[in-house]
Amino acid sequence: MKRKIAVITTDFLREFFISALSKLNMDFEFLIYIYHSFDEIAEVYKKIPNEIDGILTSGSFPAEALKKSWPNINVPVVSINIDEASIYRSIFALMMDNENFQLSRIYVDPLEFFNIDVKEYLQKDPMSNYSSLIEPVIKNMELSTLRNIEEEQIQKHISLWESGEIDASITRFSSIVSRLREAGVNVFFPYPSLEYIKTMVSTLLKEIEVMKLRKHQPAAINVSINKKVNEGMIMDSLLERQYLMLNEALINFNGESVMDYMLKRHSFGFEILTERARVESFTSQYTGCRLKKYLAVNLPFTVSVGYGIGKDMYQARMNAVYANREASIHKENLSFIIDEKECLIGPLNGENILIHSEAESIAFNEISEDFTKIGLSPLTTKKVIYAINSMTNKKITAKELAGKLSVSQRTANRFLTELEKSNVIKVVDKKRPTTKGRPERVYAINECSNL
Repeated sequence: MKRKIAVITTDFLREFFISALSKLNMDFEFLIYIYHSFDEIAEVYKKIPNEIDGILTSGSFPAEALKKSWPNINVPVVSINIDEASIYRSIFALMMDNENFQLSRIYVDPLEFFNIDVKEYLQKDPMSNYSSLIEPVIKNMELSTLRNIEEEQIQKHISLWESGEIDASITRFSSIVSRLREAGVNVFFPYPSLEYIKTMVSTLLKEIEVMKLRKHQPAAINVSINKKVNEGMIMDSLLERQYLMLNEALINFNGESVMDYMLKRHSFGFEILTERARVESFTSQYTGCRLKKYLAVNLPFTVSVGYGIGKDMYQARMNAVYANREASIHKENLSFIIDEKECLIGPLNGENILIHSEAESIAFNEISEDFTKIGLSPLTTKKVIYAINSMTNKKITAKELAGKLSVSQRTANRFLTELEKSNVIKVVDKKRPTTKGRPERVYAINECSNL
């Protein structure tokens, strides 16, 4: 099946890309979308149909402007930059046309980001990869800076030309070439080589395949009714009605599509077996929880929602269970996600979405031999240990832990009590409150434990 690629470029490069991409013996189709300035990038993206599999841009600047304008783009974006070889070719072409040409009288705007002139650039060791060096600079730019940079460069080229300081200029911005030539500037554009274009198209096609596989990765959603029932208690009629209402709400939320998810009932709720693409849709690319909002409006009782993604369905289901537990103890009952790398993402819809990374999990697993003796989930234990280690003095009270984990002080007390029972942490001090009341216990990691 041929992949469909959208090429976002300028009028100046339209024919160049049509010719170059048509010469590649690769299995893809492409459509050209034109912008005249970076200001138009956001509107151009709106014209791209949903069936497009990936996007090529003519440069890192338009690619970054696109990503900053539309941060939740759900297809891979790859930029075809000017490369190191194209800069050299343009400079040497100017020198070959005029043997008396002075390097000091050429303005090369790609070099301005590295604060070096042409002569210094040619005398230095070749840059390993111009794109890899310039992209971190661009990523740190605000969207307003990106949108203004074309006009700034136009004024810079024209000013140097009109003042007689340069005899020629080279620009990386294809969008300004025509305007510079209209102003009389002797400007050149360093066209990327066909070999380089082929490399970047191959990169995009690979990213498309990876994303396609990723979208079909196993995922699960655990939705539970927030109702405490004593162990062994027979389900009452109220709870049964809540089950039926929740079941109907989930079906209505999912719509008529029954092909990419399976709804299963479990104790105090439902489990939805699906794939990553649906989780990304429900959570707006891990930034919110549309499902939680819908259920809050359409149900007369509260529920907790946890999302899990896994390398297989078992891992996805377990991650959803753990994520649901995180949601149930959160002060505002917001949703969480745990992905295949055991990264906890959340709270969704919260002001500060935090990611407890895989690196933290690995570090913890290396020093923890056995979770079974601890009366908390591995994830909760990790979070408490991480919270303690994040304190300046490596000590914490229940009140401080409650603030860090966004849970009630009572829940934080329970976490600390369970870890103390398991000898993971110990009481090292007691802090007396300024007002009347019991002194607060101060906890630290027990050096004798495996942590």
